[in-house]
Amino acid sequence: MKETTTTQEAESSELIYEFQLDPHEKVCLARRQYRGKVYFDLRVWFEDKKNPAGFFPSKRGICLGISFLPQVKTAFQQFVEKP
Repeated sequence: MKETTTTQEAESSELIYEFQLDPHEKVCLARRQYRGKVYFDLRVWFEDKKNPAGFFPSKRGICLGISFLPQVKTAFQQFVEKP
C-alpha cells in the first residue's frame, strides 16, 4: 500500500504498519483522511492472482474515526491481559 492523495474527494492515506499473514495476504494499518476527517483503517489486503498489479483491500477490516482510537486501544489491552 502506498501513500495516495486524491484531490477530487480530498482523500489521503498513510501506511503506519503492516505484517504478512501468508504469501498472498497482509494486514495494514493506515491513517486515512477523507473530507477533512481522520480515520484509522485496519484491513486485510490480498494479492489478486489475476491482476499482478499488487495488493488490494478486502472487506475484512475496520475503519473508524480517530476519536474511537482510545476505546479500541483499551479493548485490545483488556483482550491481551485476559488469561
